Amino acid sequence: MCINPTELVSFFLKKKVNLFVGVPDSILSSFINKINNFKSSINHIITANEGNAIAVAMGNEMGSKKPAVVYLQNSGMGNAFNPIISLADKEIYSIPMFLVIGWRGAPNIEDEPQHKKQGKITKDLLKIMGIPFKVLDKTKTVQLNLEELWNIMINESRPVAILIKEGTIEKEI
Repeated sequence: MCINPTELVSFFLKKKVNLFVGVPDSILSSFINKINNFKSSINHIITANEGNAIAVAMGNEMGSKKPAVVYLQNSGMGNAFNPIISLADKEIYSIPMFLVIGWRGAPNIEDEPQHKKQGKITKDLLKIMGIPFKVLDKTKTVQLNLEELWNIMINESRPVAILIKEGTIEKEI
């Protein structure tokens, strides 16, 4: 059973997220399309790169005291890491944000050659950066994983992440 993208977006809306920002990714396309269904009640900004998305999320949190959801593909993590490490990290300005990362090149999933290396090291990069994360899968633990990460993000005022493999989120028909 795949994750319904409406349920994923609804989780964040129930938490009063007022901003979704990021760079589109094919794995997350259904999730991003669902965000657009709510654009009358939330802000949705597509940025030129992942570093810009992190910067917008930081500004949003500093101005509204509400964490943003930042979506990106794992191949864009390099662009996101500099502002996270130098500004958002809990040892610097301690800015909470929820990263939703499409995991291209995930182990045991057929993908394009250019995604293999990044896919292989994605979890290690998040660990090195000290970003708590979960791999979202097709099980009933989705809500528990999201809730656990949300609580870490709020209680420790820091970025957290979910990794989403190809085929995890229902595709729109």
